[in-house]
Amino acid sequence: MKPTVILKSAIIIAILVAGGAFFGVTCNQVSHQYAALFSPDSQLLGLALRVFGAILSVAFGAGLLVALVRPFWVAMLGFGLSALATILLWGINWITVIAGLFYCALAAIYTHSVIRELNDRLHFSLRPVAQEQKTLLFALVLLICVSFASGYWRDAKERNFILPPAYKQVVAQMMLPALKAQIESQPGLGLEEKASALAEARQGLGKFWTEFENSIRPYARYLPFVLGFLLFWLMETLLGFVSWIPYVILSLLFPLLAALGATHPVTETREMQRLTL
Repeated sequence: MKPTVILKSAIIIAILVAGGAFFGVTCNQVSHQYAALFSPDSQLLGLALRVFGAILSVAFGAGLLVALVRPFWVAMLGFGLSALATILLWGINWITVIAGLFYCALAAIYTHSVIRELNDRLHFSLRPVAQEQKTLLFALVLLICVSFASGYWRDAKERNFILPPAYKQVVAQMMLPALKAQIESQPGLGLEEKASALAEARQGLGKFWTEFENSIRPYARYLPFVLGFLLFWLMETLLGFVSWIPYVILSLLFPLLAALGATHPVTETREMQRLTL
């Protein structure tokens, strides 16, 4: 390869590696701040924006890579370095290593499919990148859900709980004001009786959590992964509304790259063999 091609390929790979590093930091945050997913507040909104931003940044870098970088092994080198950056900033353990290898495997399928589609076309188009993007997004969403489940599982093991305390607190904050209003509206109750009734309601809620957790205790080890699956389903649904963003950015970027001379069209002559009577 020419030195200029090597330099341009290195820049594109660096963009993808930067996206992988951002994604790794985000996975680490999801693992340590998983309880925010049970709290509908600004912390959840901030975490959700970082998650979708990290996924879309990797999708953008990957789209740029598979569209321009050749041969196949060079593109896979970029994905491998991106996976390494993700693992290092997520945290090195057997879960992150397996997740990184899974990401590389699906990235290979994504890259091979896009290159094959582009080679079969008479004119360059970003449509194959957008069409095959679902494979890569599947891997990225799955890694986010794995980080959520692993963080939940680790914290539950260290603090010896089944349902996250943050979740129980949110439910209590939703239920107790209604119970308090119902108690306050009852005529004939004095201040002490109302306070006693509210205390009994709190104790009843605590008893409910104890009985519920005892009933699901035999299946507690599977709970993080069940919730992780539900999170995966939710994210796959929501991601469908924003997955067009990398494609639009790439569509605006490629004419600019051509105008700056960073890319140029190449005309190739092909021999085709057909079977006729």
